Amino acid sequence: MTEGYDCINDYIGKETYSYNAWGQLVNYNNDVGETASYTYYSDGLRASKTIGDNTTKYYYDGDNVINETLNNNNYATNVMGVNGYVSRRQNGTTGYLFKDAHGDVLSIYTSTSNKAADYTYDAWGEIRTKNESSSFENNPLRYYGQYYDYESDMTYLRARYYDSSIKRFITEDPAKDGSNWYAYCGNNPVMMFDPSGLAIYVPENRNEIQEYLKLLTRDEIYIDSSGYVQISKYNLNANEKSVGTELIYRLISDKVNTCTIKIGDSNGATPSNIDFASKSGVGSNVEVTFKSDYLKQDVVPVLAENGEIINERQAVQIALGHELVHALRTMNGNRKRNQTGSYLYYDNGYKVRQEELDTIGIDHIRQDGTYANASEWYFTENSLRAEQGFCKRIRH
Repeated sequence: MTEGYDCINDYIGKETYSYNAWGQLVNYNNDVGETASYTYYSDGLRASKTIGDNTTKYYYDGDNVINETLNNNNYATNVMGVNGYVSRRQNGTTGYLFKDAHGDVLSIYTSTSNKAADYTYDAWGEIRTKNESSSFENNPLRYYGQYYDYESDMTYLRARYYDSSIKRFITEDPAKDGSNWYAYCGNNPVMMFDPSGLAIYVPENRNEIQEYLKLLTRDEIYIDSSGYVQISKYNLNANEKSVGTELIYRLISDKVNTCTIKIGDSNGATPSNIDFASKSGVGSNVEVTFKSDYLKQDVVPVLAENGEIINERQAVQIALGHELVHALRTMNGNRKRNQTGSYLYYDNGYKVRQEELDTIGIDHIRQDGTYANASEWYFTENSLRAEQGFCKRIRH
């Protein structure tokens, strides 16, 4: 079969690939007649793999495989650490993973002196050398510590499959990030990695960012080894931080676009595609930056309890929350365009963008003369301020 992509942009290489309506790989046939089939859970994670008469089923903790069965019998168990998988038990033998800074599994030891497997890779994950003992034959934990499928010579990255031989994913990026939706890590695998296939995320300052996110939500959250925010426990007390909790939940739950959060020298939310960001139902990936130093935060006008307008330095979590509201609007395709001379309105004599007025939650008169009532919007900076006990912001 000739290499290329089908009518829904899924890869059809020299082997045969079949996809379901959601673009997930369901059947694979190589050029020597070997076949494999795959099923998926409702959240998109792979549920099983069948090769011939053998079916492997996968069981997860979050998005990490912790147990596998082979033909309904226990087969393998993985143990997670702070930086991904740390050990694997298969065929009755426990092996401890030794990885490089990129997370690639270089070797597996069953004791301090007994090496059970070793691997080397090129920058794109193509295996250069491989040595495995019988106990760890076809070990799947390989490049970047992710699941390698020996039958197809591809790496399963949750949302998509990566083929290191062609340095591409076999299906397009559902987030449609960048100009090449099949590219792996923006064609820079040394500096970045793509553990889900949905977005490129370079993790940094995780602990500090996590603490500020925790100030916004009542749920218990953490950042996993791949750099993604996860919810470990839901708090059902609806009277506590309801806006911030729902805001972060929706950002975490988005299955199409990705919000990347970084500490920076300014507060901002930058969409990767402004056209998609303002197209309802489409949306765009977005990068949020915020200043983590309170003393460097912006001073903004607020309405004090006595009715006076005062200038007050905004709390760091409020600044972050403001940008996360922008992010949610961007990911949903509800962001107002920021073109010069367009979508500009008046707020007490100050001419500002409607996107900012909507995000802060300030009543205003639209350009067409109609009244915009901020109380009709659930996710705003002022909603976050109210539940956090801060004064209402009245101007941008």
